[in-house]
Amino acid sequence: MGALKEFVDCFVERVRLTWTGFYTSERSPCAREVTPWAPLMVAFVVITFPFALSLPAEYWRFSYWGGGEGVNRMEVLRNFALIVAGLVGFWLAWWRLRLTDQQTKTAERDSKQKELDHVAARFERAVELLGSDKVQFQYFAAMQIFKMATKDPDTYQEEAIRLVCATIRALADKNEVCRDHDEPVHKAVRDMVMKVFDAAEAYEMRVGKPAPVDIQGAYIWDLNLTEKMIRGDYVRHCEFVWSSFSSCTFEGHFFKTSFLSETNLVNCDLRGGQFKECDFSGQQIVNCRVSGQTWIWCNCANTSFFSLKVEKRQVSFFRECNLTNAYFDVGDRGGDGCQLFDSDGVNNGLLYRCRDFEQCFVLEERVPVVALHNRPEIVARLLGERAGGGRFIVFRQSEITDEDVPTPTA
Repeated sequence: MGALKEFVDCFVERVRLTWTGFYTSERSPCAREVTPWAPLMVAFVVITFPFALSLPAEYWRFSYWGGGEGVNRMEVLRNFALIVAGLVGFWLAWWRLRLTDQQTKTAERDSKQKELDHVAARFERAVELLGSDKVQFQYFAAMQIFKMATKDPDTYQEEAIRLVCATIRALADKNEVCRDHDEPVHKAVRDMVMKVFDAAEAYEMRVGKPAPVDIQGAYIWDLNLTEKMIRGDYVRHCEFVWSSFSSCTFEGHFFKTSFLSETNLVNCDLRGGQFKECDFSGQQIVNCRVSGQTWIWCNCANTSFFSLKVEKRQVSFFRECNLTNAYFDVGDRGGDGCQLFDSDGVNNGLLYRCRDFEQCFVLEERVPVVALHNRPEIVARLLGERAGGGRFIVFRQSEITDEDVPTPTA
């Protein structure tokens, strides 16, 4: 009876609000439950009322339904009433289950909304804490921001990346930051940068476009990234110190980015990247895939290149680079010269040619060295003075001293 009373109350409210013109789903939530049935009930009343008036008067007398002519009309009426009551009861049970299901969904929706409100409140508090003067508080706030962003990435992930990147640029400006690596700022910045790249990877997988990462001009110490996408727009003018990039993909134009103090690139894909005016001095680049003109106007003094791999010969790999005392090794020695094999068993190791080096130079009279097991064997020779200092160099085959190689001009 409680369900029937609730249904009747809702129906009355629906009819009242409809007739008065003030019905809205927000003001009358329970009326929404009877909305689909209201037209049917009105149609039932409209059809049955004229039919009832057209019946003969004797049909409304008790003696007619009491019996006669061998037919107990009251028993027939009772059975019919039982059938109708069963159908009505079944419908009321279904309606009650439907109402319970909707109430459950509403409760779940309210619970989720409360959780989102809680996340929003914590995110706002973390953003406020990000403006603290203490590095420890800023670090804690950055971790909380990324934690909240994982709970609602559609709303907070992009904003979290932008906020933490701005904090990294402020904390680790290479022109202002203290270079004492015992300071807590360097460890905090390192961890925040790693979180930024993790979030950027998740963002790109979810959205399908590059993440809004911008840590340009930052001084980053002891960073270790593995299998990450490094875009040129992310790290322009950055300075990486004692860092390592393993199996990473470099893409875009890298401008004035420095890789210093034993910062190594190992098993990286550099085919989509181009380095301009970057500093690789004293570093090691090992087992990386490259394409034409990867290094332009770069400082590669004292840099070691081991087992570079190329899929297709194009233009030179080094253009107008400082190659003072650089070393180029083509990989492990095989039975017949250098044999380099990738995972598919294809020998695609880079054997250097003279024209792979275009208008390169040295600042001291310490020429670069190409491993003797390169085929053909090539050696660097000093040429004339360079206007910006140092001397131009040219590579020639060691057994051919008069090779016709264009001489760079000052």
